[in-house]
Amino acid sequence: MNLQSLIRPELWLAISDTYEAGNYNHAIIDAFHYMSEIIREKSGLDGDGEQLVGKAFGGESPILRINKLQTVTERDSQQGLLHVLIGMYKGIRNPRSHDQIEDTKNTADTIIYFVDYLLGIIDQSQEPFTIPNFISRV
Repeated sequence: MNLQSLIRPELWLAISDTYEAGNYNHAIIDAFHYMSEIIREKSGLDGDGEQLVGKAFGGESPILRINKLQTVTERDSQQGLLHVLIGMYKGIRNPRSHDQIEDTKNTADTIIYFVDYLLGIIDQSQEPFTIPNFISRV
């Protein structure tokens, strides 16, 4: 698999040095750092990991919405993304940040490819409509 051809160029730029050096553990961490930065930029929030995604995608009125949140399915989709992101940070990023884990190229490819998929959803997310937000954009 040629990972570079399968993921967005900005993500490849964020991971390419460590990935090409065969440091797959760190390439995975770099992918998470990139995703966190995108979430911070879109949401205007600080923080990292579970705290960041909880504030950005969670609650009754999330800062970043992946849909209109009008139906049960739409609310479930929003909550599902929140739980997937929390699981990714807790189950994939955190162990690699705190322990010695030696990842294979295949593992790195799979995780980074999934991060790219999540970035596609995050890219489509929007802040809820408010008059002050609208005025600031005009």
